[in-house]
Amino acid sequence: MLINNFLLPGVVIPLVCAAVATAVAQWGRRGDTPVGGSLAVGAAFASAYVAMTGWPRFPPVESTQRLFYWVVVIGLIGFLWSRLKRDAPPWPIGVSAVAFLLWGMLKAPIENTWTPATAAMWLGCLLIVGLVLTRTVEASLKSAAGRPALEAAAVRLAIVGGSAVALGLSGTARLAQLMGAVACGILVVELLAWRLRRRPWLAGDALVLVTAVLGLLLGGYFYAELDTWPAALLIAALLLLGLGSGPGPLWRWLPLLPLIAALALVGWSFFHQEDDPYDYYGRRPAAGGEASPLEAGNNEGNDEGNTPPRAA
Repeated sequence: MLINNFLLPGVVIPLVCAAVATAVAQWGRRGDTPVGGSLAVGAAFASAYVAMTGWPRFPPVESTQRLFYWVVVIGLIGFLWSRLKRDAPPWPIGVSAVAFLLWGMLKAPIENTWTPATAAMWLGCLLIVGLVLTRTVEASLKSAAGRPALEAAAVRLAIVGGSAVALGLSGTARLAQLMGAVACGILVVELLAWRLRRRPWLAGDALVLVTAVLGLLLGGYFYAELDTWPAALLIAALLLLGLGSGPGPLWRWLPLLPLIAALALVGWSFFHQEDDPYDYYGRRPAAGGEASPLEAGNNEGNDEGNTPPRAA
């Protein structure tokens, strides 16, 4: 059960698909060219989603379905952009990508829960966070070669992997597996770049990382059980990624501090939670061997599931 339900769709398949995507990205390329980070991350995310839940509906009707298609689109855009240029896409592309991500993930509370003023406040603040996050991730991907680049890669992997653990401990298994798939895509890119002695990322690859990671954290916070402080600390860890080009190793490892704090809070809540006599969130197996709502994935980042959008 562990292999079929978790390791295969959340680890093995994303690793294989990311490796295939990087191989495709290298076809016909020579010299010091990047390994196709956008394509690898998009392939890892999409393959994990399909392996867990099947192909999403089109047009999509819930938040993670919209996130699936948007990660695929941004992954292809990032790959094509890196084929043409080495700098980041112009700011209108970044603004449009983040704005569409927020609309896709928060469509349910925007239409059903929030007032216009509340929606404007949330969207405005999150748009700023998303744009700043894009710039910090771009700065992280520009790390110099050698030890600073290895440290920056380790910090990126730790933050994305730690975010997957935080989502898992918060009772959002499906989102945790998707975040783990993103970490698998990052790992494949870093390993292949080290093996080929090529640059792993370009600035244009930042957009797909931000889209996938921020989208999953939004799903965990607004539609699942990720609490406010852990979510804020995970975002803070991502915002500090730009310190990877700092003056010393201690500066580069600083983003791990809010990550550790977030994991501590989530772990404390997980191990000290009270038993729910009504089993509302389906933590225990349902009678008769049927899958609980949580196991079925109906309560994780799904705005049509059992958990209503978080109220403002």
